Amino acid sequence: MLLSLAAAVTFQPYLSGSSVRLVAATLLVFLLPGYALQTVLFQSTGDESLSPRTRLAASIGTSPAIVALVALMINELTGRITFGRLLTALVLLTGALLGASLLQALGTGQRAPKPTADGGWTPKRRVTDRLPRPTLSTALNRDSRQQWALVGVVTILFIALLAAPAPEQTYTELSLLSETEQGRLTADDYPETLTPGTSATVVATVRNEEDTTQAYTLVVTREQANGAGVILGIEPIELADGETKRLRTTFVAPKTPGEVRFTYRLYRAEPMVSTDNFEELPSPYRETRLLVTVQSPANGDSQ
Repeated sequence: MLLSLAAAVTFQPYLSGSSVRLVAATLLVFLLPGYALQTVLFQSTGDESLSPRTRLAASIGTSPAIVALVALMINELTGRITFGRLLTALVLLTGALLGASLLQALGTGQRAPKPTADGGWTPKRRVTDRLPRPTLSTALNRDSRQQWALVGVVTILFIALLAAPAPEQTYTELSLLSETEQGRLTADDYPETLTPGTSATVVATVRNEEDTTQAYTLVVTREQANGAGVILGIEPIELADGETKRLRTTFVAPKTPGEVRFTYRLYRAEPMVSTDNFEELPSPYRETRLLVTVQSPANGDSQ
């Protein structure tokens, strides 16, 4: 019941930022997956039973690890971790573990605590023998009504969870990639050192996942250790939803040796910028940086 309620609340986009959704998400990340796992590993009856304090500690300790493993598997299988995929996988995994725990409990027998009159033990009883079986004759019993109410609430929550629209995660990706001699893009072998006046080329990649066509502006700047900055280029970009744009950009090292930072600033609208107002650049929507050391060609040592 708690799993259904937490999942139904977390799936609602209009609750974003609310304390109710924060509590529900906390349960899904830090409690419920670990609790479901330890109920499978340690039954609530018998010699392997754990104390409530130990169960709580085990649940809190193992839940983040389970979430991390689920995220890793999603990334390996689909190549992209999204909120909807991760939440759905967590709910399905936790529900499967709870179902396995229930099936395991239904098949578990235990001895009665008291011996029989002839000095032996009472025969094993299955857990199903002790589970309530509400019938029409006992439907008005108080305990039966509570159990039927619990089943009804869980059913309603699951139906609401299935009927609710999945939350949409909108975002824009900005990345810098290097290019091999064979023309393959890779996140490796970035230019680290340059001599004054030499140039290097990297590929800026912009991907639109905003559900609508977006107009972007990519601004490339160069900042030196003394705080001086200059705008190297301004590139307008328009992308449809799901479209990716790769821009091959070339930057030139300054004549003064030292550490230089090349910054790629992405704006979702066309900012009022020109090549001479570096100090007035607004805060970007996305930003990535590349640090390069400019070395003297005389001895190759950093000045």
